[in-house]
Amino acid sequence: MEEVAGSLVERALAGWLVERPAPFRRLPVALLSREQKAAELQRLQALKARTAAYEAELILGLADDSPDDDDPAPGTPGARARSWKPDPELPGVS
Repeated sequence: MEEVAGSLVERALAGWLVERPAPFRRLPVALLSREQKAAELQRLQALKARTAAYEAELILGLADDSPDDDDPAPGTPGARARSWKPDPELPGVS
Protein backbone atom coordinates (compact mmCIF):
# COMPACT_ATOMS: atom_id res chain seq x y z
CA MET A 1 0.00 0.00 0.00
CA GLU A 2 1.26 3.48 -0.80
CA GLU A 3 1.85 5.93 1.98
CA VAL A 4 -0.19 9.11 2.18
CA ALA A 5 1.32 12.56 1.90
CA GLY A 6 1.90 14.46 5.11
CA SER A 7 4.03 14.24 8.20
CA LEU A 8 5.41 10.98 9.55
CA VAL A 9 2.76 11.00 12.29
CA GLU A 10 -0.05 11.63 9.79
CA ARG A 11 1.16 8.79 7.56
CA ALA A 12 1.44 6.41 10.51
CA LEU A 13 -2.03 7.35 11.78
CA ALA A 14 -3.59 6.97 8.33
CA GLY A 15 -1.96 3.56 7.87
CA TRP A 16 -3.18 2.41 11.28
CA LEU A 17 -6.73 3.63 10.63
CA VAL A 18 -6.91 1.95 7.21
CA GLU A 19 -5.85 -1.36 8.73
CA ARG A 20 -8.39 -1.10 11.58
CA PRO A 21 -11.82 -0.19 10.19
CA ALA A 22 -14.44 0.99 12.66
CA PRO A 23 -16.67 -1.76 14.02
CA PHE A 24 -20.30 -1.81 12.95
CA ARG A 25 -22.62 -1.24 15.89
CA ARG A 26 -25.94 -3.03 15.57
CA LEU A 27 -28.69 -2.78 18.16
CA PRO A 28 -31.24 -5.59 18.68
CA VAL A 29 -34.34 -4.20 16.95
CA ALA A 30 -36.73 -6.21 19.11
CA LEU A 31 -35.51 -4.33 22.20
CA LEU A 32 -36.03 -0.85 20.73
CA SER A 33 -39.07 1.36 21.20
CA ARG A 34 -40.74 2.95 18.18
CA GLU A 35 -38.88 6.21 18.84
CA GLN A 36 -35.58 4.38 19.25
CA LYS A 37 -36.14 2.51 15.98
CA ALA A 38 -36.77 5.82 14.21
CA ALA A 39 -33.65 7.35 15.76
CA GLU A 40 -31.57 4.29 14.84
CA LEU A 41 -32.89 4.42 11.27
CA GLN A 42 -31.87 8.09 11.05
CA ARG A 43 -28.42 7.21 12.40
CA LEU A 44 -28.07 4.42 9.84
CA GLN A 45 -29.16 6.67 6.96
CA ALA A 46 -26.64 9.31 8.04
CA LEU A 47 -23.95 6.62 8.17
CA LYS A 48 -24.86 5.48 4.65
CA ALA A 49 -24.66 9.08 3.41
CA ARG A 50 -21.21 9.53 4.98
CA THR A 51 -20.08 6.21 3.50
CA ALA A 52 -21.33 7.20 0.03
CA ALA A 53 -19.53 10.55 0.30
CA TYR A 54 -16.32 8.78 1.34
CA GLU A 55 -16.70 6.33 -1.54
CA ALA A 56 -17.09 9.23 -3.98
CA GLU A 57 -14.01 10.92 -2.52
CA LEU A 58 -12.00 7.70 -2.95
CA ILE A 59 -13.18 7.33 -6.57
CA LEU A 60 -12.22 10.93 -7.34
CA GLY A 61 -8.85 10.37 -5.67
CA LEU A 62 -8.24 7.32 -7.84
CA ALA A 63 -9.25 9.34 -10.90
CA ASP A 64 -6.73 12.02 -9.92
CA ASP A 65 -4.09 9.30 -9.56
CA SER A 66 -4.91 7.96 -13.06
CA PRO A 67 -4.60 10.78 -15.60
CA ASP A 68 -5.37 9.84 -19.18
CA ASP A 69 -1.77 10.69 -20.12
CA ASP A 70 -0.79 7.40 -18.44
CA ASP A 71 -3.18 5.30 -20.57
CA PRO A 72 -1.60 2.58 -22.74
CA ALA A 73 -1.17 3.46 -26.40
CA PRO A 74 -4.03 2.52 -28.76
CA GLY A 75 -3.80 -1.07 -29.94
CA THR A 76 -1.91 -2.28 -26.84
CA PRO A 77 -3.37 -4.34 -23.98
CA GLY A 78 -5.31 -2.16 -21.57
CA ALA A 79 -5.83 0.66 -24.08
CA ARG A 80 -9.14 2.46 -23.97
CA ALA A 81 -11.93 1.17 -26.19
CA ARG A 82 -12.91 3.19 -29.24
CA SER A 83 -16.59 2.58 -28.55
CA TRP A 84 -16.59 4.48 -25.27
CA LYS A 85 -15.48 7.99 -24.48
CA PRO A 86 -15.33 9.80 -21.13
CA ASP A 87 -17.74 12.59 -20.41
CA PRO A 88 -16.42 15.82 -21.98
CA GLU A 89 -17.07 17.53 -18.63
CA LEU A 90 -14.16 15.52 -17.20
CA PRO A 91 -11.20 16.38 -19.44
CA GLY A 92 -7.96 14.67 -18.54
CA VAL A 93 -9.63 11.86 -16.60
CA SER A 94 -9.00 8.34 -17.83
